Amino acid sequence: MTDLKDRMKEKKKRIEMELPGFVRSILYRLEDNRHDGSRLVVQVDLIQIFEDYLKVVSDAFREDVAILVMEMKAKDIETALRSFNERLGITDVSFLVNALIGLHRGEHQGEALSYLARDMDIKAKEAMKKKLDTLPRRVKIASIPLVAITIVSLLYVIGSHLIRSMGGLF
Repeated sequence: MTDLKDRMKEKKKRIEMELPGFVRSILYRLEDNRHDGSRLVVQVDLIQIFEDYLKVVSDAFREDVAILVMEMKAKDIETALRSFNERLGITDVSFLVNALIGLHRGEHQGEALSYLARDMDIKAKEAMKKKLDTLPRRVKIASIPLVAITIVSLLYVIGSHLIRSMGGLF
């Protein structure tokens, strides 16, 4: 059981790391639709967006997006999005699903999606900082003598040039 839980946690982490790119690709697609002259029409083909994203998705998220696309084709889009949310069980995905359902209904959700993308970027940066903090302390300790040696050698070079240049003055 613990092995299964560990694998599920690892999969959720990989999906959470990919979510900002996923939201950003949806935003890019929305921007493309706006520039096509359909500014008044908010209706977006979500199935096409997700099919296009399947071409670049990572292995950790591919199966879930493929299931979402199949359910969207077979069932109602809102039902498919809600089951996608339940299947993943990630808080950010529930915000994304709510925004996509609103988008499917014809509501303007560009600001909500851009806010969600910024929020996910911040979370990804914090996760990266946490990962860097878990690196061994030996690397940090070993860098102190390297910095000291670099400063001493820099001071030696500058000092020797100063002494040579001052030698000609007297």
